[in-house]
Amino acid sequence: MEKDVKEKDKKKEKSKHHHRKSHSESKNEKKEKENPTAIGTDDKQAKELKKMKAQAIDDLETLLEDNIKIPYINFKDAIGFLSLLKIPESVSSVLNTDEIEQMYLKYERTLREGVEGRFVQMLERNKLKIPIHQNWAEAGKVLVLEKEYSAVASDVIRAQLYQIWSNNLIELSLNELDQYVRNDPEFKSVLQKDFITIDDLRRVLRNNGAYKRLKNMKDERDRRIFRYIRQNAKPALRQEIDTLLAM
Repeated sequence: MEKDVKEKDKKKEKSKHHHRKSHSESKNEKKEKENPTAIGTDDKQAKELKKMKAQAIDDLETLLEDNIKIPYINFKDAIGFLSLLKIPESVSSVLNTDEIEQMYLKYERTLREGVEGRFVQMLERNKLKIPIHQNWAEAGKVLVLEKEYSAVASDVIRAQLYQIWSNNLIELSLNELDQYVRNDPEFKSVLQKDFITIDDLRRVLRNNGAYKRLKNMKDERDRRIFRYIRQNAKPALRQEIDTLLAM
C-alpha cells in the first residue's frame, strides 16, 4: 500500500512538473509573439529607416532639380537657405542637416547648369546668340535692357556679373559702365557705404581678373575704370584707390 502511495505521489509530481513546464513554454511563446527578438526588431527598424531615407533623398532631389532659383554662390551657407526652400517634413524629419547639406553640394552642378541654361535661353530669345563665356560685355548690355533681369539676378547675375567686370567691362564706355552701377544694387550699395575699405571692393570684385590687375595698374583702361569707381565712392575707398593709382 505504501508502494502505491509513493507511485501516486511520483505521478502527481511528474504531472505538476509537466504543467509548470507547459505553462512556462506557453508564457514564453506569448512573450515572443508580443515582443519579437531585439535582432528582429532592429532589422525591421533599419529596413524601415532605409526606406524612409531613400524616399526623403528622392523628395529632396526632386526639390533641388525643380528649383533652380536656389542661391548657389556659397554652398557653405546652404543650410541657411533651407527655410526659403520649404523642405518637406518627410525630408527634414528623416535626414539630418549634414545629410541635407551633402545633397546641396551634390546638386551644385545641377543647379548651376540649370541657371546658366536659363540665362543662355534668355539671350537666345533676344536672337543675339552670344557665346556665354566669350562676350560678356555684349551679354551685359542685353541684361540691362532685358525684362527678365530681375528674375535672373538672384541666381545668375550675383555670381556672374562680376565676370563681366573682370573680362570685358573695360571695353565698355563710361556711360555703359554707369548703367551697370545703376543696375547692380549690390555694387551700388557697396559704393554708398559710409565706411568702406578696399576689402569691400575686393568682395564685390571677388574672383575678378580686373582686381588682380588693380595692384599693378599697368593698363590705362584699368586705371580709367578705377578712376570712375573713385568718383562714385565714399572718401575712405577714394583714398584707397588714390593710393593704388599712385603706385
